[in-house]
Amino acid sequence: MLLLSAGMSFGCAARSFPPEWARYLTGEYLAEVQSGRNERNLPERAFLDELLNGCRTNLARQVQVRVSDFAELEKRARDGAATVVYSSRTQFSTDVDLRLVVTRTCYDPETGEGCALACIGKEEARRYYRNEIDAFLERVDHTLALVRDYVGAGFKGRAKSELEALLPRFGMQDEAFLWLRIFGFPSDEYAALSSSRNEREHSVKRMLADLQHATTICLICSAELFGTPHAALSQELKGRLSAEGCSFTDDPARADWVVRVEVSAREYNRLAMEARTLYFSYVDASVSIDKAVASQRICEEGLSVKGGHTISYEEAARAACRELVGRIGELVVKTLQQ
Repeated sequence: MLLLSAGMSFGCAARSFPPEWARYLTGEYLAEVQSGRNERNLPERAFLDELLNGCRTNLARQVQVRVSDFAELEKRARDGAATVVYSSRTQFSTDVDLRLVVTRTCYDPETGEGCALACIGKEEARRYYRNEIDAFLERVDHTLALVRDYVGAGFKGRAKSELEALLPRFGMQDEAFLWLRIFGFPSDEYAALSSSRNEREHSVKRMLADLQHATTICLICSAELFGTPHAALSQELKGRLSAEGCSFTDDPARADWVVRVEVSAREYNRLAMEARTLYFSYVDASVSIDKAVASQRICEEGLSVKGGHTISYEEAARAACRELVGRIGELVVKTLQQ
């Protein structure tokens, strides 16, 4: 693990530091100190702000160098194949600056000499990033509990959506883990914390895999176009819903959802145009969606779609059915995700 020591600007003489600053210049802090004489007769606050800005800039560079060095060590340790790319930082974000960077100043109006200090306590930094990771793990546990409730209630679409939104956030914690190591977090505690994160990530991936085709639908479909059965509609609708992660069963008792679709066709009109005739038909669908686990009707809706063709009313109805499949699929998916 990389060992960090306090930094000190070469332009500062040790006798310029107030004695109470000595604790900030130990190995438990990353520190930058600057001192100087107010030769331009600036207002005291403006002069000290200049010194502080220099301290903050050098402290940020000091941290940036350590991040780069640490990332290089990690890369070498992994045979040149680093798994995480850490972007260099030239400044701290506002919240981290406020929470972690401690500043001190002093000024002697008689001599015009002043000094400034900016530092980060390693213990405070470790606590900050440990709390950040702990808060994330608590959110993960809450989401996993919610997902289990959704699955138990038959809302597997909702469960899958929650897990898909959660999974990318694990990678966002890599930076916090990096800071823990840079600031000297004990290796045994780091290993335990990392293991907790990895176990939860594996749980999310496993549950997502289980839910990939876990929403089971019993599709009961009756479609007739002018007295002729139209079995293609059922197959096309299954294809549409399979793409959304649904599987199918013929047994309502083994399904999460029961979807009933009844489709019929009716002639609308005919339009003669010179050497050809356009036929227009409507297909009307009655759709009901029940949550099987509770025998509860969740959705009931009627849909009508108009289609046209140059051959016959039957072909116009078949054209309308192709659009109807998409409309029914959208309705089912929307209902399952509510």
